[in-house]
Amino acid sequence: MSIVKRFSCSTRCLTIMFVLLCTCVLIGCACAEQEGLYTYQINDDNTVTITGFDWKNNHGDIYIPEMLGNRMISTIGDQSFATTGNDPVSITLPDSIKSIGELAFNGVAIKYINIPTGTLSIGDGAFCQCSVMQFRVADGHQVFATIDNALYNKQEKKLIAWPTNKEISPIPEGIVSIGGYVFVSRYIWENSTPSQYFFPKSLTKIGDYAFYGSDFTGNLRNVRVIGDYAFAKGWKGSKEDLTLWADSQKGKKGFHFTDIGAHAFENRKMYFGGNDFDSDRTFTIGEYAFYNTTIRSHERFELGNVTSIGRYAFADFTYDGVFDSSILNLSSLAKLKEIGEYAFYNCRIESGKKYYESFEMYMNLETISTSSFEITGEDAWIAGGINVTIGPSTVTIGERAFAGRSYIKSITLNEGLQTIGREAFKGCTALTEIWIPATVSFIDDDVFANCSYKLIITVEAGSYGEVWARTCGYSYKINGKEEDTSWLDD
Repeated sequence: MSIVKRFSCSTRCLTIMFVLLCTCVLIGCACAEQEGLYTYQINDDNTVTITGFDWKNNHGDIYIPEMLGNRMISTIGDQSFATTGNDPVSITLPDSIKSIGELAFNGVAIKYINIPTGTLSIGDGAFCQCSVMQFRVADGHQVFATIDNALYNKQEKKLIAWPTNKEISPIPEGIVSIGGYVFVSRYIWENSTPSQYFFPKSLTKIGDYAFYGSDFTGNLRNVRVIGDYAFAKGWKGSKEDLTLWADSQKGKKGFHFTDIGAHAFENRKMYFGGNDFDSDRTFTIGEYAFYNTTIRSHERFELGNVTSIGRYAFADFTYDGVFDSSILNLSSLAKLKEIGEYAFYNCRIESGKKYYESFEMYMNLETISTSSFEITGEDAWIAGGINVTIGPSTVTIGERAFAGRSYIKSITLNEGLQTIGREAFKGCTALTEIWIPATVSFIDDDVFANCSYKLIITVEAGSYGEVWARTCGYSYKINGKEEDTSWLDD
Protein backbone atom coordinates (compact mmCIF):
# COMPACT_ATOMS: atom_id res chain seq x y z
CA MET A 1 0.00 0.00 0.00
CA SER A 2 2.78 2.43 0.89
CA ILE A 3 4.55 1.74 -2.43
CA VAL A 4 1.37 2.51 -4.29
CA LYS A 5 0.98 5.74 -2.36
CA ARG A 6 4.54 6.80 -3.09
CA PHE A 7 4.09 5.98 -6.76
CA SER A 8 0.86 7.94 -6.91
CA CYS A 9 2.49 10.92 -5.22
CA SER A 10 5.50 10.85 -7.56
CA THR A 11 3.24 10.56 -10.57
CA ARG A 12 1.18 13.51 -9.33
CA CYS A 13 4.30 15.64 -8.84
CA LEU A 14 5.60 14.80 -12.32
CA THR A 15 2.21 15.66 -13.77
CA ILE A 16 2.21 19.04 -12.00
CA MET A 17 5.74 19.76 -13.22
CA PHE A 18 4.75 18.83 -16.77
CA VAL A 19 1.68 21.10 -16.61
CA LEU A 20 3.79 24.01 -15.28
CA LEU A 21 6.35 23.47 -18.03
CA CYS A 22 3.66 23.43 -20.68
CA THR A 23 2.10 26.55 -19.15
CA CYS A 24 5.46 28.34 -19.29
CA VAL A 25 5.82 27.43 -22.96
CA LEU A 26 2.27 28.51 -23.79
CA ILE A 27 2.49 31.90 -22.05
CA GLY A 28 6.07 32.58 -23.03
CA CYS A 29 7.51 32.22 -19.53
CA ALA A 30 10.55 34.49 -19.13
CA CYS A 31 13.44 32.39 -17.84
CA ALA A 32 16.68 33.90 -16.55
CA GLU A 33 19.72 33.74 -18.84
CA GLN A 34 23.35 34.58 -18.11
CA GLU A 35 25.97 36.17 -20.31
CA GLY A 36 29.12 37.73 -18.96
CA LEU A 37 28.27 40.02 -16.02
CA TYR A 38 24.61 40.23 -17.00
CA THR A 39 21.54 38.28 -16.04
CA TYR A 40 18.65 38.80 -18.43
CA GLN A 41 15.31 37.53 -19.60
CA ILE A 42 13.77 37.35 -23.06
CA ASN A 43 10.66 39.47 -23.62
CA ASP A 44 7.59 38.56 -25.66
CA ASP A 45 8.79 40.81 -28.50
CA ASN A 46 12.11 38.87 -28.61
CA THR A 47 14.06 41.73 -27.00
CA VAL A 48 15.94 41.47 -23.72
CA THR A 49 15.46 42.92 -20.24
CA ILE A 50 18.54 43.05 -18.02
CA THR A 51 17.54 41.72 -14.59
CA GLY A 52 20.88 41.62 -12.76
CA PHE A 53 24.53 42.65 -12.82
CA ASP A 54 27.57 40.97 -11.24
CA TRP A 55 29.20 43.83 -9.33
CA LYS A 56 31.69 41.55 -7.59
CA ASN A 57 33.40 40.73 -10.85
CA ASN A 58 33.14 44.16 -12.40
CA HIS A 59 36.41 46.08 -12.61
CA GLY A 60 35.97 49.54 -14.08
CA ASP A 61 33.46 51.49 -16.13
CA ILE A 62 30.37 49.79 -17.53
CA TYR A 63 29.57 49.69 -21.24
CA ILE A 64 26.24 47.92 -21.62
CA PRO A 65 26.13 46.09 -24.97
CA GLU A 66 23.31 46.47 -27.47
CA MET A 67 22.68 42.73 -27.56
CA LEU A 68 22.62 39.77 -25.21
CA GLY A 69 21.93 36.26 -26.47
CA ASN A 70 21.80 37.67 -30.01
CA ARG A 71 18.81 39.81 -29.07
CA MET A 72 18.52 43.57 -28.68
CA ILE A 73 18.45 44.94 -25.13
CA SER A 74 15.37 47.11 -24.71
CA THR A 75 14.98 47.43 -20.95
CA ILE A 76 17.03 47.96 -17.81
CA GLY A 77 14.89 46.01 -15.32
CA ASP A 78 13.75 47.00 -11.83
CA GLN A 79 16.65 47.01 -9.32
CA SER A 80 18.86 45.30 -11.88
CA PHE A 81 21.99 47.35 -11.04
CA ALA A 82 21.10 48.26 -7.46
CA THR A 83 24.06 48.13 -5.06
CA THR A 84 25.87 50.07 -2.35
CA GLY A 85 29.50 50.96 -1.72
CA ASN A 86 30.80 50.57 -5.27
CA ASP A 87 33.69 52.61 -6.62
CA PRO A 88 32.33 55.40 -8.86
CA VAL A 89 31.85 54.19 -12.43
CA SER A 90 30.81 55.66 -15.74
CA ILE A 91 27.84 53.88 -17.29
CA THR A 92 27.15 53.95 -21.03
CA LEU A 93 23.72 52.82 -22.21
CA PRO A 94 23.14 51.65 -25.80
CA ASP A 95 20.67 53.45 -28.05
CA SER A 96 18.44 50.37 -27.97
CA ILE A 97 17.32 51.05 -24.38
CA LYS A 98 13.65 52.04 -24.37
CA SER A 99 12.99 52.05 -20.64
CA ILE A 100 14.76 52.04 -17.28
CA GLY A 101 12.90 50.31 -14.45
CA GLU A 102 12.15 51.32 -10.87
CA LEU A 103 15.16 51.49 -8.54
CA ALA A 104 17.29 50.25 -11.43
CA PHE A 105 20.51 51.95 -10.23
CA ASN A 106 19.54 52.39 -6.59
CA GLY A 107 22.58 53.30 -4.46
CA VAL A 108 25.12 53.28 -7.31
CA ALA A 109 27.96 55.82 -7.33
CA ILE A 110 28.08 57.13 -10.91
CA LYS A 111 30.61 59.42 -12.56
CA TYR A 112 28.30 59.91 -15.51
CA ILE A 113 25.46 58.10 -17.26
CA ASN A 114 23.87 58.84 -20.61
CA ILE A 115 20.14 58.92 -21.33
CA PRO A 116 19.81 57.78 -24.98
CA THR A 117 17.40 59.41 -27.43
CA GLY A 118 15.28 56.26 -27.59
CA THR A 119 14.80 56.03 -23.82
CA LEU A 120 11.25 57.20 -23.23
CA SER A 121 10.51 55.83 -19.75
CA ILE A 122 12.39 56.01 -16.45
CA GLY A 123 10.78 54.35 -13.44
CA ASP A 124 10.44 55.84 -9.97
CA GLY A 125 13.64 55.71 -7.97
CA ALA A 126 15.78 54.63 -10.91
CA PHE A 127 18.59 56.77 -9.45
CA CYS A 128 17.49 56.67 -5.81
CA GLN A 129 20.34 57.39 -3.34
CA CYS A 130 22.78 57.68 -6.23
CA SER A 131 25.65 60.12 -6.42
CA VAL A 132 25.72 61.15 -10.08
CA MET A 133 28.39 63.57 -11.18
CA GLN A 134 26.69 64.09 -14.53
CA PHE A 135 23.59 63.00 -16.41
CA ARG A 136 24.27 63.13 -20.13
CA VAL A 137 20.90 63.58 -21.80
CA ALA A 138 20.92 63.40 -25.61
CA ASP A 139 20.56 66.80 -27.29
CA GLY A 140 16.96 67.61 -28.12
CA HIS A 141 15.63 64.66 -26.13
CA GLN A 142 11.83 64.65 -26.46
CA VAL A 143 11.17 63.46 -22.89
CA PHE A 144 14.08 64.14 -20.51
CA ALA A 145 16.26 67.10 -19.60
CA THR A 146 18.57 68.24 -16.82
CA ILE A 147 18.64 71.47 -14.84
CA ASP A 148 21.75 71.88 -12.71
CA ASN A 149 22.29 68.11 -12.93
CA ALA A 150 18.87 67.19 -11.59
CA LEU A 151 16.94 64.98 -14.02
CA TYR A 152 13.43 65.96 -15.16
CA ASN A 153 10.67 64.60 -17.36
CA LYS A 154 9.85 67.53 -19.66
CA GLN A 155 6.48 66.19 -20.81
CA GLU A 156 5.18 65.53 -17.29
CA LYS A 157 7.10 68.44 -15.70
CA LYS A 158 8.28 65.96 -13.13
CA LEU A 159 11.47 65.76 -11.07
CA ILE A 160 12.98 62.30 -11.66
CA ALA A 161 16.29 62.31 -9.80
CA TRP A 162 18.24 64.54 -7.43
CA PRO A 163 21.71 63.05 -6.88
CA THR A 164 22.87 62.65 -3.29
CA ASN A 165 25.99 64.71 -4.05
CA LYS A 166 23.90 67.64 -5.30
CA GLU A 167 23.20 70.42 -2.80
CA ILE A 168 19.61 71.12 -1.79
CA SER A 169 18.25 74.15 -3.63
CA PRO A 170 14.79 75.32 -4.76
CA ILE A 171 13.03 73.19 -7.36
CA PRO A 172 12.34 75.29 -10.48
CA GLU A 173 8.96 76.96 -10.90
CA GLY A 174 6.82 75.06 -13.40
CA ILE A 175 7.54 71.58 -12.00
CA VAL A 176 4.23 69.98 -10.98
CA SER A 177 5.35 66.70 -9.40
CA ILE A 178 8.20 65.02 -7.53
CA GLY A 179 8.75 61.41 -8.52
CA GLY A 180 9.08 58.47 -6.19
CA TYR A 181 12.16 57.97 -3.99
CA VAL A 182 13.81 61.23 -5.11
CA PHE A 183 14.84 62.52 -1.65
CA VAL A 184 15.08 59.31 0.38
CA SER A 185 17.07 59.82 3.62
CA ARG A 186 17.99 63.44 2.91
CA TYR A 187 18.18 66.43 5.25
CA ILE A 188 16.14 69.26 3.76
CA TRP A 189 15.50 72.55 5.53
CA GLU A 190 13.66 75.27 3.67
CA ASN A 191 14.34 78.95 4.25
CA SER A 192 11.08 80.64 5.24
CA THR A 193 11.78 83.55 2.89
CA PRO A 194 9.25 83.19 0.02
CA SER A 195 11.94 83.62 -2.61
CA GLN A 196 13.74 80.59 -1.25
CA TYR A 197 10.85 78.12 -0.93
CA PHE A 198 12.02 74.61 -1.75
CA PHE A 199 8.69 73.69 -3.36
CA PRO A 200 7.57 75.87 -6.29
CA LYS A 201 4.01 77.22 -6.35
CA SER A 202 3.35 74.94 -9.32
CA LEU A 203 3.98 71.72 -7.35
CA THR A 204 0.81 69.66 -6.84
CA LYS A 205 1.99 66.06 -6.37
CA ILE A 206 4.59 64.27 -4.24
CA GLY A 207 5.29 60.68 -5.31
CA ASP A 208 5.61 57.43 -3.40
CA TYR A 209 8.55 57.29 -0.96
CA ALA A 210 9.68 60.74 -2.19
CA PHE A 211 10.91 61.91 1.26
CA TYR A 212 11.01 58.54 2.98
CA GLY A 213 13.29 58.72 6.03
CA SER A 214 14.11 62.37 5.39
CA ASP A 215 14.34 65.23 7.83
CA PHE A 216 12.24 67.81 6.06
CA THR A 217 10.97 71.32 6.63
CA GLY A 218 8.88 72.83 3.87
CA ASN A 219 5.75 74.54 2.59
CA LEU A 220 2.99 72.41 1.03
CA ARG A 221 1.02 75.42 -0.15
CA ASN A 222 -0.42 73.92 -3.38
CA VAL A 223 0.31 70.22 -2.97
CA ARG A 224 -2.80 68.11 -3.55
CA VAL A 225 -1.61 64.52 -3.77
CA ILE A 226 0.82 62.89 -1.31
CA GLY A 227 1.91 59.41 -2.38
CA ASP A 228 2.31 56.19 -0.44
CA TYR A 229 5.10 56.36 2.17
CA ALA A 230 5.92 59.86 0.88
CA PHE A 231 7.10 61.18 4.28
CA ALA A 232 7.18 57.93 6.24
CA LYS A 233 9.80 56.91 8.80
CA GLY A 234 11.65 59.30 11.08
CA TRP A 235 15.16 60.46 10.20
CA LYS A 236 18.02 59.17 12.37
CA GLY A 237 15.98 59.33 15.57
CA SER A 238 15.23 63.04 15.39
CA LYS A 239 12.98 64.35 18.13
CA GLU A 240 10.91 66.26 15.60
CA ASP A 241 11.90 65.50 12.06
CA LEU A 242 9.13 66.79 9.85
CA THR A 243 7.70 70.31 9.74
CA LEU A 244 5.01 71.19 7.24
CA TRP A 245 2.96 74.31 6.74
CA ALA A 246 0.99 76.02 4.00
CA ASP A 247 0.27 79.64 3.21
CA SER A 248 -3.32 80.82 3.27
CA GLN A 249 -4.46 82.06 -0.10
CA LYS A 250 -7.45 84.31 -0.72
CA GLY A 251 -8.89 83.54 2.69
CA LYS A 252 -8.76 79.78 2.20
CA LYS A 253 -6.99 77.42 4.54
CA GLY A 254 -3.52 76.61 3.38
CA PHE A 255 -3.68 72.90 2.61
CA HIS A 256 -5.28 71.69 -0.62
CA PHE A 257 -5.06 67.91 -0.31
CA THR A 258 -7.23 65.61 -2.38
CA ASP A 259 -5.40 62.37 -1.56
CA ILE A 260 -3.04 61.36 1.27
CA GLY A 261 -1.55 57.98 0.37
CA ALA A 262 -1.10 54.82 2.40
CA HIS A 263 1.59 55.08 5.11
CA ALA A 264 2.23 58.67 3.97
CA PHE A 265 3.33 59.98 7.41
CA GLU A 266 3.80 56.68 9.25
CA ASN A 267 6.19 56.65 12.24
CA ARG A 268 6.81 60.39 12.27
CA LYS A 269 7.22 63.05 14.95
CA MET A 270 6.04 66.11 13.14
CA TYR A 271 4.81 69.64 13.41
CA PHE A 272 2.05 71.25 11.37
CA GLY A 273 2.22 75.01 11.49
CA GLY A 274 0.76 78.14 10.01
CA ASN A 275 -2.78 76.93 9.43
CA ASP A 276 -5.29 74.33 10.47
CA PHE A 277 -4.61 70.92 9.00
CA ASP A 278 -7.54 70.90 6.62
CA SER A 279 -8.32 71.23 2.95
CA ASP A 280 -10.56 73.56 1.00
CA ARG A 281 -11.89 70.50 -0.84
CA THR A 282 -12.80 66.90 -0.02
CA PHE A 283 -9.91 64.51 0.33
CA THR A 284 -9.03 60.91 1.18
CA ILE A 285 -6.60 59.44 3.70
CA GLY A 286 -4.99 56.06 2.93
CA GLU A 287 -4.36 53.13 5.23
CA TYR A 288 -1.69 53.62 7.91
CA ALA A 289 -1.30 57.23 6.70
CA PHE A 290 -0.63 58.59 10.23
CA TYR A 291 0.09 55.29 11.96
CA ASN A 292 2.23 55.72 15.10
CA THR A 293 2.63 59.41 14.33
CA THR A 294 2.92 62.23 16.85
CA ILE A 295 1.79 65.65 15.66
CA ARG A 296 2.41 68.88 17.53
CA SER A 297 0.61 71.97 16.35
CA HIS A 298 -0.83 75.31 17.38
CA GLU A 299 -3.87 74.55 15.29
CA ARG A 300 -6.76 72.14 15.09
CA PHE A 301 -6.33 68.97 13.07
CA GLU A 302 -9.49 69.13 10.96
CA LEU A 303 -11.11 66.15 9.24
CA GLY A 304 -14.36 67.77 8.19
CA ASN A 305 -13.74 67.34 4.45
CA VAL A 306 -12.45 63.78 4.54
CA THR A 307 -14.48 61.30 2.46
CA SER A 308 -12.48 58.12 3.08
CA ILE A 309 -10.14 56.99 5.88
CA GLY A 310 -8.20 53.76 5.39
CA ARG A 311 -7.62 51.04 7.96
CA TYR A 312 -5.17 51.90 10.75
CA ALA A 313 -4.92 55.44 9.31
CA PHE A 314 -4.66 57.07 12.77
CA ALA A 315 -3.89 53.98 14.86
CA ASP A 316 -1.51 54.75 17.75
CA PHE A 317 -1.64 58.38 16.68
CA THR A 318 -0.92 61.07 19.27
CA TYR A 319 -2.00 64.67 18.86
CA ASP A 320 -0.04 66.90 21.20
CA GLY A 321 -1.71 70.28 20.89
CA VAL A 322 0.28 73.31 22.03
CA PHE A 323 -2.87 74.97 23.33
CA ASP A 324 -5.45 73.30 25.54
CA SER A 325 -8.13 74.03 22.95
CA SER A 326 -6.23 72.15 20.24
CA ILE A 327 -7.78 68.84 19.31
CA LEU A 328 -7.95 66.16 16.66
CA ASN A 329 -11.31 67.34 15.43
CA LEU A 330 -13.74 64.47 14.94
CA SER A 331 -16.76 66.65 15.56
CA SER A 332 -18.01 66.54 11.99
CA LEU A 333 -17.40 63.47 9.88
CA ALA A 334 -20.56 64.05 7.85
CA LYS A 335 -18.72 63.76 4.51
CA LEU A 336 -17.05 60.51 5.49
CA LYS A 337 -18.28 57.65 3.29
CA GLU A 338 -15.84 54.93 4.28
CA ILE A 339 -13.75 54.17 7.35
CA GLY A 340 -11.38 51.22 7.59
CA GLU A 341 -10.87 48.80 10.44
CA TYR A 342 -8.84 50.17 13.37
CA ALA A 343 -8.80 53.61 11.74
CA PHE A 344 -8.53 55.46 15.10
CA TYR A 345 -7.42 52.52 17.22
CA ASN A 346 -5.57 53.78 20.31
CA CYS A 347 -5.65 57.29 18.88
CA ARG A 348 -4.87 59.71 21.70
CA ILE A 349 -5.22 63.43 22.22
CA GLU A 350 -2.75 64.89 24.65
CA SER A 351 -1.39 68.15 26.03
CA GLY A 352 0.12 69.37 29.25
CA LYS A 353 -3.18 69.54 31.15
CA LYS A 354 -4.97 66.79 29.23
CA TYR A 355 -8.14 68.85 29.39
CA TYR A 356 -10.64 69.40 26.61
CA GLU A 357 -14.18 70.64 26.30
CA SER A 358 -16.91 68.23 25.28
CA PHE A 359 -17.49 67.76 21.58
CA GLU A 360 -19.97 66.17 19.22
CA MET A 361 -19.02 63.36 16.86
CA TYR A 362 -21.29 62.84 13.86
CA MET A 363 -20.98 60.02 11.33
CA ASN A 364 -23.26 59.03 8.48
CA LEU A 365 -21.63 56.10 6.72
CA GLU A 366 -22.97 52.64 5.95
CA THR A 367 -20.57 50.69 8.16
CA ILE A 368 -18.59 51.76 11.20
CA SER A 369 -15.81 49.21 10.94
CA THR A 370 -14.27 46.85 13.47
CA SER A 371 -12.36 48.64 16.26
CA SER A 372 -12.42 51.87 14.25
CA PHE A 373 -12.49 54.02 17.44
CA GLU A 374 -11.37 51.46 20.02
CA ILE A 375 -8.84 52.43 22.66
CA THR A 376 -6.98 50.22 25.12
CA GLY A 377 -5.67 51.66 28.34
CA GLU A 378 -6.51 55.18 29.53
CA ASP A 379 -8.70 57.38 27.36
CA ALA A 380 -8.00 61.10 26.97
CA TRP A 381 -9.67 63.38 29.51
CA ILE A 382 -12.61 65.07 27.84
CA ALA A 383 -14.10 67.17 30.60
CA GLY A 384 -17.68 67.33 29.33
CA GLY A 385 -17.65 63.99 27.58
CA ILE A 386 -18.15 62.95 23.97
CA ASN A 387 -21.58 62.87 22.35
CA VAL A 388 -21.78 60.49 19.38
CA THR A 389 -24.52 60.67 16.77
CA ILE A 390 -24.87 57.89 14.20
CA GLY A 391 -26.54 59.14 11.01
CA PRO A 392 -29.44 57.50 9.12
CA SER A 393 -27.18 55.87 6.51
CA THR A 394 -25.46 53.60 9.03
CA VAL A 395 -26.54 49.98 8.84
CA THR A 396 -23.77 48.24 10.80
CA ILE A 397 -21.67 49.10 13.83
CA GLY A 398 -18.73 46.70 13.82
CA GLU A 399 -17.12 44.71 16.61
CA ARG A 400 -15.48 46.83 19.33
CA ALA A 401 -16.13 49.94 17.24
CA PHE A 402 -16.11 52.28 20.28
CA ALA A 403 -14.70 49.94 22.92
CA GLY A 404 -12.76 51.56 25.74
CA ARG A 405 -13.82 55.14 24.97
CA SER A 406 -14.60 55.97 28.59
CA TYR A 407 -15.59 59.60 27.91
CA ILE A 408 -18.47 58.79 25.56
CA LYS A 409 -21.45 59.95 27.58
CA SER A 410 -24.18 59.62 24.96
CA ILE A 411 -24.76 57.72 21.72
CA THR A 412 -27.67 58.43 19.40
CA LEU A 413 -28.56 55.54 17.11
CA ASN A 414 -30.89 56.48 14.26
CA GLU A 415 -33.58 54.51 12.45
CA GLY A 416 -32.07 52.25 9.81
CA LEU A 417 -29.40 50.66 11.97
CA GLN A 418 -29.57 46.86 11.70
CA THR A 419 -26.53 45.29 13.36
CA ILE A 420 -24.44 46.06 16.46
CA GLY A 421 -21.24 44.01 16.65
CA ARG A 422 -19.67 42.19 19.57
CA GLU A 423 -18.35 44.46 22.37
CA ALA A 424 -19.14 47.52 20.25
CA PHE A 425 -19.46 49.77 23.32
CA LYS A 426 -17.53 47.72 25.86
CA GLY A 427 -15.89 49.83 28.54
CA CYS A 428 -17.80 53.05 27.71
CA THR A 429 -18.08 53.73 31.41
CA ALA A 430 -19.65 57.22 31.12
CA LEU A 431 -22.53 55.92 29.01
CA THR A 432 -25.76 55.90 31.03
CA GLU A 433 -28.45 55.98 28.35
CA ILE A 434 -28.90 54.59 24.86
CA TRP A 435 -31.86 54.05 22.55
CA ILE A 436 -31.99 51.00 20.29
CA PRO A 437 -34.22 51.61 17.26
CA ALA A 438 -36.78 49.06 16.07
CA THR A 439 -34.79 48.47 12.86
CA VAL A 440 -32.01 46.67 14.76
CA SER A 441 -32.31 42.95 14.06
CA PHE A 442 -29.08 41.62 15.54
CA ILE A 443 -27.00 42.52 18.61
CA ASP A 444 -23.91 40.45 19.31
CA ASP A 445 -22.43 39.40 22.66
CA ASP A 446 -21.11 41.73 25.38
CA VAL A 447 -22.04 44.93 23.54
CA PHE A 448 -22.23 46.90 26.81
CA ALA A 449 -19.77 44.87 28.89
CA ASN A 450 -17.98 46.89 31.58
CA CYS A 451 -20.25 49.88 31.05
CA SER A 452 -21.83 51.82 33.93
CA TYR A 453 -24.27 49.99 36.16
CA LYS A 454 -26.49 53.04 35.68
CA LEU A 455 -26.93 52.30 31.97
CA ILE A 456 -30.55 52.24 30.94
CA ILE A 457 -31.47 51.01 27.46
CA THR A 458 -34.53 52.44 25.74
CA VAL A 459 -36.20 50.04 23.30
CA GLU A 460 -39.29 49.95 21.12
CA ALA A 461 -42.22 47.79 22.26
CA GLY A 462 -42.11 44.31 20.75
CA SER A 463 -38.79 44.95 19.02
CA TYR A 464 -35.74 42.71 18.80
CA GLY A 465 -34.02 45.20 21.10
CA GLU A 466 -36.62 44.62 23.83
CA VAL A 467 -36.24 40.84 23.64
CA TRP A 468 -32.46 41.13 23.63
CA ALA A 469 -32.31 43.51 26.62
CA ARG A 470 -34.67 41.37 28.65
CA THR A 471 -32.86 38.13 27.76
CA CYS A 472 -29.42 39.58 28.56
CA GLY A 473 -30.56 41.05 31.87
CA TYR A 474 -30.08 44.76 31.08
CA SER A 475 -32.11 47.55 32.65
CA TYR A 476 -34.41 48.88 29.97
CA LYS A 477 -37.50 50.93 29.38
CA ILE A 478 -39.98 50.95 26.53
CA ASN A 479 -39.98 54.14 24.50
CA GLY A 480 -43.06 56.31 25.11
CA LYS A 481 -44.54 54.00 27.72
CA GLU A 482 -45.38 55.81 30.92
CA GLU A 483 -45.24 54.13 34.29
CA ASP A 484 -48.58 53.02 35.70
CA THR A 485 -49.53 55.26 38.64
CA SER A 486 -53.29 54.63 38.48
CA TRP A 487 -53.15 52.55 41.59
CA LEU A 488 -52.42 55.69 43.59
CA ASP A 489 -56.00 56.83 42.89
CA ASP A 490 -57.61 53.66 44.28
